[in-house]
Amino acid sequence: IYVINEVPTLFLPYAFIPESDIAENRVFKPIGNSIGTEHYEMIIFDRSGGVVFVSHHPDLGWDGKINKKLAPQGTYGYQIQYQTIDGIPASAHGSVILLR
Repeated sequence: IYVINEVPTLFLPYAFIPESDIAENRVFKPIGNSIGTEHYEMIIFDRSGGVVFVSHHPDLGWDGKINKKLAPQGTYGYQIQYQTIDGIPASAHGSVILLR
């Protein structure tokens, strides 16, 4: 968790490796000091804009699978809508690289 002068922060990795020996590298999910669990939604998109994963809790990240099958290595988009623990609406979007 990253805290800079008590300012709410959100960290999202640039890449992840589902088969990694390091547990923290196996799942794509946000890390932050003020992510609320209510009104949370993370959507992962493939290159054509199709939805491949949806989560409604910040602890439930993407394991690199699509319909229980290994997703191909590549770049995927994400969009996250949430409220901070103080009830302030927030969002994040970008891309993540899935490595095999």
